[in-house]
Amino acid sequence: MNEPLVHYRLTAPGVSALGSIFIEGPGAARWLARHLVRARTAQMPPAPDRIHFARFPVASGSTDGEHVVVCALSDDRVEVHCHGGAGVEMVARRLTELGCRPATSECSWRVDRSTRRTESEALGLLPWTRTQRTAAILLDQWRGCLGESIESIVEHLRSARDREAVSEMERLLATYRIGRHLVEPYHVVLAGRPNSGKSSLLNRLLGHRRALVDDRPGTTRDLLEADAAFDGWLVRLYDMAGWRATTDRIESAGMALGRRRLHRADLVVWVIDGSSGAQDGGDIGHLFEDALPDGLEPLVVHNKSDLGIAAVHGRVELPISALRGDGIDALIDQIVARLVPDPPSSGDAVLFTPQQEARVQEAVEATARGDRERAVKQLLAIIDR
Repeated sequence: MNEPLVHYRLTAPGVSALGSIFIEGPGAARWLARHLVRARTAQMPPAPDRIHFARFPVASGSTDGEHVVVCALSDDRVEVHCHGGAGVEMVARRLTELGCRPATSECSWRVDRSTRRTESEALGLLPWTRTQRTAAILLDQWRGCLGESIESIVEHLRSARDREAVSEMERLLATYRIGRHLVEPYHVVLAGRPNSGKSSLLNRLLGHRRALVDDRPGTTRDLLEADAAFDGWLVRLYDMAGWRATTDRIESAGMALGRRRLHRADLVVWVIDGSSGAQDGGDIGHLFEDALPDGLEPLVVHNKSDLGIAAVHGRVELPISALRGDGIDALIDQIVARLVPDPPSSGDAVLFTPQQEARVQEAVEATARGDRERAVKQLLAIIDR
């Protein structure tokens, strides 16, 4: 029986400008050529290491379709590049209809069968990273940093060096605080009283206008969100409705939604109107009540420094002006320092899935009970394919 043709998505699902698909199998280039409508190429099937332009009909019986760029790596391996989003989805669906089956895991054609599970999992997540910094950390795990660390711990346990094993496992567990955010963003909530400048600050941090800004209090009545990257770390910013007593039903609903978001926040930036009297200085804890997770201290900033900070505020450690941009770089530095106080160095092992973190935690507990066999089993499950 002939080996079937298989196609792999090389780019992550979702909205994007470009999408890429890899087709592999006997005669893949010749097979694809039979389903292409030539555009500006005279040679079909596509010659290796040459770029060819064509159209790929995405419906049966159609001569129109998605414009594609085809590059054959060999007769059995070919890349198809097209529009991202809906375009690549239509091409992938049509390939399946024509008998080229989808791969069971994205990018698995690049993974040698002898590689560790941690390496294949890192490679599978790489298309989902959105910054060079987070991609570099996952690339280190793909190159074997995490797998080698796990193997070192297993060797400690098998040699009855429990103390060294536990020390390495506890260090690994600490890395998950960062590893869980290589793909998923940190959640940062901008909170404060109405008209303190939260929406202006959101726009300044993003570098473009996302939130409606107005001098009247209560302008933000919903929970706005937008993504940004600070020093290579992905951050999702939330601009919540101003914190105050109100009878407005919509505004109250917005504050309730913000309170729920506060419970899941990695950091809260409490924005004070520094040009006004001391209406915020001593009552932050009262305003938050039980809204913050235990141990999460807000980062307090005094906004509107361009108008002058009122003397009543006393010592101000982080004055900013969302309007002019004063102090914004310092604020970003503080946000990064709070979120990532100990960033990994190049080549460090980092846990990056909840399953990995859970198994290492179970291995620590098993070691504490003296059950080395159980601990080794949990660790090997992380790296064995």
